[in-house]
Amino acid sequence: MVAVMLVLFTLAGCGSQVADQGSTGTDIAAATTTEAAAPASTPADEPKQVDLQPVTITFSEQDDPNSVDPTWNEIVKAFMDKYPAVTVKVEHKETEGQRTDWQNAVLAGAGPEVISCPHDNAGLFAASSTAMELDSFFTPEFYAQFSPKDIGDYKVNGKIYGIPYKNGNALTLVYNKKYVQEAPKTMDELVVKAKELTKGTEFYGLVFDMVEPFFSVPFLGGYGGKVFDETGKPTLDTDAVKNMYQLIYDMKYTWKIIPKEGNTDVANGLFLEGKAAMIINGPWFYNQAKGKGIDFGIARIPQLTGGTWPAPYTGAKIFMVNPNIKDDNTKIAVTRFIEFLCTPENSLKLAKVSTEIPTNLEAQKDTYVTSDPWLKAFADQMTVGTPMPYQPEMRVVWDTLRNVQGQVLGGSLKPADAPKAAQDAVLKGIKDQFGKTY
Repeated sequence: MVAVMLVLFTLAGCGSQVADQGSTGTDIAAATTTEAAAPASTPADEPKQVDLQPVTITFSEQDDPNSVDPTWNEIVKAFMDKYPAVTVKVEHKETEGQRTDWQNAVLAGAGPEVISCPHDNAGLFAASSTAMELDSFFTPEFYAQFSPKDIGDYKVNGKIYGIPYKNGNALTLVYNKKYVQEAPKTMDELVVKAKELTKGTEFYGLVFDMVEPFFSVPFLGGYGGKVFDETGKPTLDTDAVKNMYQLIYDMKYTWKIIPKEGNTDVANGLFLEGKAAMIINGPWFYNQAKGKGIDFGIARIPQLTGGTWPAPYTGAKIFMVNPNIKDDNTKIAVTRFIEFLCTPENSLKLAKVSTEIPTNLEAQKDTYVTSDPWLKAFADQMTVGTPMPYQPEMRVVWDTLRNVQGQVLGGSLKPADAPKAAQDAVLKGIKDQFGKTY
């Protein structure tokens, strides 16, 4: 996180750091035509298309279909124009569905060749042998485009399984300046303002995804809680978990400032239609709000009463490769595809469209990184964020918290009883799925 912040606030750039991966390249790279060191403008220096026989690969992504997917389509088209022998089929999946579908398909010997996903999938896919080790899949020159930290942060058991292409993925408070001129600094201030603005079911002071625990877990960090202790044991039977659930319970039942129910689509729709004053959402949402002509501000999620600043999870988006790929032609196509996605130009495009930070070192020198006001506001939130755990057991935690949160907001489970229910369910789930006990 320190490295990320230095990128944002240091105008000197990052230099040309070289990742010490100890790799000597791959037979895949050697199989392609050698690119001689000649002037870059010489057309003959482009990779020879005879190296690739016609092949179709599938690329799975789970970004926002409204703001990010058009950029994916643009970049994929440019790749196919450059490599006409390769046809890339893009499939969009929702985050949880993508994870499940990928694992099931890969374990069955099939599945997309390449996936773009949140970094917390790395531990799960590595443990289930549903991702390829990439240490020698790319050349040292490819890895030299990234800082050793960015590559090293997402290794599993010392092996590279994911290529991070942008950092961020954190939540912020977004407020419509028509209704809120200055962002509330404390949760008490937010509640007062939201109660003042809420008008039954016609208008809400605050909205957020009430289904996915990713949107409520910042409050856990703000109350000093974690999902795992230093030894990796789940720690959900705590006052911090109780306080997290009590807060969102009060938002719905006591203060009545949020809808009775709603997922991401409902929350986004209310804000974009001008029916909500504030929303807790991530940088992928900013361009949608801008596209609707909303004059909005970005700020930290307000400080909690009896706690500190909420700590949203932060992390990277990564590329991972299907381990079922056997033939060299497909491997070459996949190599070229990921290399193309990670160029400075494309890395910057993918980061800009979701207001995140490119991992390509050359792209980090762009003025977007050093001076964009949205990115600076987002970076301020990230300073109090916390890296998302990516050990395989985290998937059990997510599934459990989603279920427990549904019970709390549905009124069938009291916030005071939620911590023990969550801890018991997580321990059982980890034992059932991984055979581990604590």
